[in-house]
Amino acid sequence: RHALVASFDYVHNTMNIPHEIITGQPSILATSLERIKQRHLFLVSLNRAQYDPKKPLYVSLDALSMANDFDFSVKSAKSSIQLYDAFSKTL
Repeated sequence: RHALVASFDYVHNTMNIPHEIITGQPSILATSLERIKQRHLFLVSLNRAQYDPKKPLYVSLDALSMANDFDFSVKSAKSSIQLYDAFSKTL
């Protein structure tokens, strides 16, 4: 339960994701807080942390939670697994 609350708090309050988007993609709440933070901060570093489906460069919460690291870094972040791995080591 604590992990769920911590994930919700980070997604809603730090990433500024409204309730409507969270309820539409609830798998994000079952994702570890560490993975959410790591992927969000990577997107921030690339200026790609865009979670509003009505805006360009949209990245879904499902992409943060369900894709493996390769798919996330290449398909969602539009980057490389090498850059993602290097970034991950800095955290």
